[in-house]
Amino acid sequence: MIKDHINISPRISFSIRNAEIKEDQDTKLNFNKHDNQDKRIQNFDNFIIDKTNNLAYSSSLKVAIKPSKVYNPLFLYSRLSLGKTHLLKAIYNYISNEKPLLKSKYILADTFSKKFSIAKKNNQLTKFMESYLSLDILLMDDIHLLSGKKKTQEELILLFNSFYSQNKQVVLAGTSTPNKIQGFIPQFQSRLECGLLSEIQVPGQKIKINILKKLAQNDNFIIPGDVILFLSNSTNDLKQLTQSLINIEAKASMNNNKIDITLVKSALTYRSLKEISVSYIQNVVAEHFNVSLSNLISNKKKRAFSYPRQVAMYLSRQYTMLSFGQIGKLFGNKDHSTVIYAVKRVKKEMLLKKEIMNDINTLQDLLKG
Repeated sequence: MIKDHINISPRISFSIRNAEIKEDQDTKLNFNKHDNQDKRIQNFDNFIIDKTNNLAYSSSLKVAIKPSKVYNPLFLYSRLSLGKTHLLKAIYNYISNEKPLLKSKYILADTFSKKFSIAKKNNQLTKFMESYLSLDILLMDDIHLLSGKKKTQEELILLFNSFYSQNKQVVLAGTSTPNKIQGFIPQFQSRLECGLLSEIQVPGQKIKINILKKLAQNDNFIIPGDVILFLSNSTNDLKQLTQSLINIEAKASMNNNKIDITLVKSALTYRSLKEISVSYIQNVVAEHFNVSLSNLISNKKKRAFSYPRQVAMYLSRQYTMLSFGQIGKLFGNKDHSTVIYAVKRVKKEMLLKKEIMNDINTLQDLLKG
C-alpha cells in the first residue's frame, strides 16, 4: 500500500464553486496542426461551448495547458452523457500531443477498483500503486461508482495526497458533487472537494443544434433544418443525440432515402427499442440514486440500495419483454420471486407515496431521453 512507502502531508486547498474563469493569452490555442486527426477524437476543438458548460470547458483547458498550476483537483460533475468524458479525454489528448514528456492516464473509477482488488488479492498491491505514483497526471472518470468501496477510497486518498505533495495533477468526474454521493467516507469526500468543482448543466436547444450541425459537417452530411430541430427536441442526452444522427446517416445511405421527419422517427424508434435494456435501466437508476452498479445488483438490504434495486426491477419489467426470472438473473442471479415482490411493492407504494411516484416519473423521462 502507498502508506507503506511514502511520507506525505495533505495539502490544504480551497473549494471554488461557480467561479468565473477569464480567458488569458495562454488559453487561446491553435489546433490547426491537428486538423488531420480523426474528427471523432474527443478534443477541445470539437467540444461545443455555451453557457451550460463554459466553466467546465475553460477550467479543463487551463488544466491541460498548465497541469498542477491552476485547479488541483479539478472535479467535473453532471448527469450522464453531457460531456464530462469528452473533457477528460480532451485533456488527455492535449497533454499527449503537446506535453509528451508528461505521463498521463485516463481510467474509469470502476476499472481502477477492480484492478485494485485483483492486485490486493494477488499480493501485488505495491507494484500496482507504484504504477500510478509514477504518473504526472491522473484522469479518473465516473468517480461515483466508488460509492461504498471503502478500501479503494482509502487507498485513493493516499494516492491523491502523494500527487498533491509532488505538484501532480488530478482530474475527476462524477454525476454530482462529492457531498451528494452516498457511500463516500468523509475523508474521501473532503479530498475530492478541495479544488474546483465545475458543473456541466443540461444543454439547451441551441447547443444541441450546434452539436448536430458540427457532426453533420464533419461527416459531409447534409441534413435539413427541420430535421435538426426535431432531433434537438428528442433528447438531452448528447450520446443519444450523436447516435441518432449516426443511425439516420446509415439508414439514409443504405436505402438512398430522402432525409425527412418520417425517416428520423423510424431511426429514433429503432434506437429506443435497442437502448432501453436492463443494463441501460440499471445505469440510469444507479446514476439517479447515486449508487454504484455493484451495490444496485447486490444483496445489501439497506434502503439506500434496496429501494433503487426494486425500482430498477420494476422499470425493467415495464420497458423490456423479459420474464421475472430473466430480470432476476441480470440483478445478481436473484430468484424470480424477488423480482415479483419488487414490482408489486413499487406499484403499491407509487399509489401511497408521492415521492416514489415522482422518482418513477423522473426515471421514465430519463429513460425516454
